[in-house]
Amino acid sequence: MNGSSHKTIGVGVALACVYIGIETNNPMLCAAGVTAPFGAMIPDIDHDKSKLGAQRKQATDTIRKAVKVGGATGFCGTLAYNLFTAGICVPAVVSTFVIWAPILLCTVLATSDKVKSSIKFFTMHRGIMHTLWPVFGMMYGNYIVGMNFIHSLIMGLYLGYLSHLLSDAQTVMGTPLLWPLIRGNIHILPKKLRVRTGTLWEKIVMCLDLVFIGAIAMLLLKLL
Repeated sequence: MNGSSHKTIGVGVALACVYIGIETNNPMLCAAGVTAPFGAMIPDIDHDKSKLGAQRKQATDTIRKAVKVGGATGFCGTLAYNLFTAGICVPAVVSTFVIWAPILLCTVLATSDKVKSSIKFFTMHRGIMHTLWPVFGMMYGNYIVGMNFIHSLIMGLYLGYLSHLLSDAQTVMGTPLLWPLIRGNIHILPKKLRVRTGTLWEKIVMCLDLVFIGAIAMLLLKLL
């Protein structure tokens, strides 16, 4: 799917998080709504040769810069928060690195010109950034952090990130979700229903995804 579709779905995830947070009287969960749209944009940081031309290239460069700045800000913010709450320097630094190392590593690999020629899968579009590994890394970071404000922010990131991966798994190209267990691209729609980017069907599937997100939110409310 294209960037606008991913962004719209990311906003849908954000609204679902805020809605659940309000209904369950959990303002901390509302914080996930801040980072979900940002998380939905992160996987395409590896897309530096778009077929849509200079306009898309400029947008991609902007996303790459925003992700780098956001990553650095998130790392520093998490470190400051951990130092403030833990009060001990070494554990705070260690826990911060555990949370952000997978994200920063994947970002560096996906944007570094020095490794593009030698590690193709780690730098190609729909390579390592389009697998579940970054999501697992963020989820593990959340486990280390525990329940707090930073936990909610990171949860928004990986929920938005996951929405991007599942959206791309609906396309003709698919995405390597389970690499290296399954090296081929995975599709979650039947062949005749797979999305071609830029078509009316993409918009229809995007709307159906938003309805699905809303349904999941309502189901979670009944279970909570």
